[in-house]
Amino acid sequence: MAGSPFTSKRVRGVTARLLVTPEQLRSDELISVSGDDYRHLFRSLRLRVHDILEVSDGAGAMRAGVVVQIDKRCAALRLDARLEPPQVATQLAIWTCTPRSERAAWLVEKCTELGVREFVFYAAERTARPMTDSGLDRLARVAKSALLQCGGAWMPRFDAVPSFESACQALGDLSEVLPVFVLEPEAPRTLLEAVVAVPDRAVLVLGPEGGLTPAEVEALERCGGQAVALGGSLLRMETAAVAASALLLARS
Repeated sequence: MAGSPFTSKRVRGVTARLLVTPEQLRSDELISVSGDDYRHLFRSLRLRVHDILEVSDGAGAMRAGVVVQIDKRCAALRLDARLEPPQVATQLAIWTCTPRSERAAWLVEKCTELGVREFVFYAAERTARPMTDSGLDRLARVAKSALLQCGGAWMPRFDAVPSFESACQALGDLSEVLPVFVLEPEAPRTLLEAVVAVPDRAVLVLGPEGGLTPAEVEALERCGGQAVALGGSLLRMETAAVAASALLLARS
């Protein structure tokens, strides 16, 4: 917030941050910090009483948190002034086939840093790798770490759909109210050519490592998707996700 007297604690160039629930952020009660968060803030960063950190609810709101008590396994914060979170105008969702675990983690980490709001995983002909509940939980932890690292205000949502047909149905519903861009290297238009104005909300659809089949691209277009290319080199799925997200979010 402009003119705020609060300055976050910085240790070796790292700003101390904590993610809590919206209910906790709205409350005037003390926030208890334990487990991994406690170890990171009070063992690794070595926060002390009276230090100040950024506390976010992952839903666009932030407050200053003041350390008031530190015990051996937990600590307590008092919430103070509201802070102005970083703003990203476009609410961007990424729909992608499930890549290998290390690639999925990299994709989620980098796109979360850019400000992507949602990740949805679906199945296609050239991928037989379903997304599991444990996989979604793991990626949510990756996103949380990335959000705290970059100081973002929005924790992404995670979901999975069971089949390509169900993905088409859901995307068809979305395409009635927002642009759905299907990344396809052979598309006649580029993403930049297709985006004539900064959208409030948008969806990026990526295929598997082997690409979407022509029939799948046609099915997505029938559901309202706009096939677009990035131009230049043929990119890996996770690289394409980051490049396309950066192009859209930088315009916002």
